[in-house]
Amino acid sequence: LEFRRVLFRSALARDDPAQLCAALRAEFTSLCDAHADVANPGAVRYDAVRATPDFERLRVRSCALRQVRLDALGRKTRLAFLINAYNLTVGLAIAAFGAPRTRAQRRTFFDDVQLCVGGDAYSLSEIEHGLLRGNRREPYRLFRPFAASDPRGRFATVRIPGGDSPGGDSTVDARIDRKSTR
Repeated sequence: LEFRRVLFRSALARDDPAQLCAALRAEFTSLCDAHADVANPGAVRYDAVRATPDFERLRVRSCALRQVRLDALGRKTRLAFLINAYNLTVGLAIAAFGAPRTRAQRRTFFDDVQLCVGGDAYSLSEIEHGLLRGNRREPYRLFRPFAASDPRGRFATVRIPGGDSPGGDSTVDARIDRKSTR
């Protein structure tokens, strides 16, 4: 049965990667909901999440994301996929390794945790600032995530579909900033 699920997930990765990623993220969210910290509303007991067999199965199933080819996705699908993949990867990494507590740990966390998609590895920083924010330089960094010669930079998504105004509310940056300040 598990083998059949893996084959199904692989086919879904090929046919509808955004749907696969959204389904994996929903599984992780329900796993976190099941281990919510009752004493601290809004918090999750990630140590309890990590200890469940469901967590390990989810990690294995998320390996199907390696088969996704970003060049085969349209702009809207690629954007949905990247946002869900980023959020899923952050959650899985926090559950697996613990949440970073200091500024240095956060920098290391977002640079060292990587997601392999279509044979290319992307750090969380590269996904956020390179792909979702149009290869913009991170604060306090000297360089952009992708050099002009880096072929991974061609997947950078600058605007939310339907948005026209540069720097306006329709940019990915504005939406990400609004979500992160809530």
